[in-house]
Amino acid sequence: MALVLLVLVGAGLIGQRAVAEAPGAGVEVRIHTVAPGETMWQYAQSVRDAGEDLRDVVAELRDLNGLATAELEAGQVVLLPQD
Repeated sequence: MALVLLVLVGAGLIGQRAVAEAPGAGVEVRIHTVAPGETMWQYAQSVRDAGEDLRDVVAELRDLNGLATAELEAGQVVLLPQD
């Protein structure tokens, strides 16, 4: 009985870990080269859904591009969600 319980608990932990590590849904993106004066906030404004908090969209764009901050430089290449 103890062996069955140990196997069930182990299987449950493995299943939980697999779900936690599963990748999110894919996002179709386009590649964009930052022009002088463009900001992450402008990009967020152009891709957000109605009613979506602009701060959340900026955070998602930063995550998508692996950026620590929302600061961009002219000539930098970023990924933006497909329109």
